[in-house]
Amino acid sequence: MNVLTALDDEPSTTRSLAALRWLTEVAETLADAASLEELARASEEVLRKHSGAERDGLYLIDFAQPSRPLRLLSARGFTDQERQTAEATALDGHPGWVVRTGQALWVPDTRLQAPDRPSKDSPGGGESRSRLWLPVARDGEVFGAFEFASSTPNAFDAADREVLTLVAQLAATAYRRLRAEHVATLDRQRAADAVQGLTRTRFAALLGAIPDAVLGAADDGRIAYWNDAAAALFGQTAHLALGQPLAALIPGLGARRRWGPP
Repeated sequence: MNVLTALDDEPSTTRSLAALRWLTEVAETLADAASLEELARASEEVLRKHSGAERDGLYLIDFAQPSRPLRLLSARGFTDQERQTAEATALDGHPGWVVRTGQALWVPDTRLQAPDRPSKDSPGGGESRSRLWLPVARDGEVFGAFEFASSTPNAFDAADREVLTLVAQLAATAYRRLRAEHVATLDRQRAADAVQGLTRTRFAALLGAIPDAVLGAADDGRIAYWNDAAAALFGQTAHLALGQPLAALIPGLGARRRWGPP
C-alpha cells in the first residue's frame, strides 16, 4: 500500500506538496467532526479514499460512556460479528496494547510472525498478510488506536507508516477538542444546576422569613410557592399544598383568573 502511489515517479518536491495538500484536506475533514461517531466516519472516508488496506478500524476511548472504555467506532471491511468480537476483545488484544504503551505495532508478514496461526480475520475469511496498529495520541496522551490490514505481505512501508501516523495525530487533535467541548458542556450544566439549587434554597429561606402568607402558582394554576405563614393561614403544610390547584383553596378564583398564556 502507498497513499501516494500515483506520484511514485514524480519529483520529491511534487510528492511533498501533494502529501501536504492531502494532509491539509484530512485535517479540515476531521476538524469538522462534532462527535466521536462523526470523527470515526470522517476517518473511515479518508482512509477509504487514500488507503490501500482492505480493512481498517478506529478504536477510541469513549469519554462519554465510561462503561465502554475502548469502542470500535469505525470498522471498514469487518462483518458485524467480527466488529462485535473485535470491540469485546480490544482491551486485551493488540489495540489495547497500543493504547497502554503508546507504541505502534507492525507485522510485515503474518506467516513469518506466526506460521502456525495465519491471520484469517479479513473479510470473507481471507488471510491478512500485513497488519499495522498505530496509537491515536498527542503530547504523550493516548486516546485510541488505528488498525490496518492488507492481504499483501510487507505492506505499510516506512513512508506509509509516517503518513498514517500523521493521520492518527490529526485524529487525536480532533478527539482532544471533542473531549474538551464535552467537559465544558458538563461544567456548564453543573454550574447551572448549582445556581438553580442555590436560588431555590435562598428563595425558600426568603419565603420562610416573611411573616405574611405568601403563595404562588405556576402557569397551570397549581401551587408552586407556599411559606409557613400560608400553612398557618390555610391549615395545610407546604408538603400537602404544593402541586394542588390554587382554586381549590380559594373558591371562585378559577372563574376570575385564567391560568397560563393567552
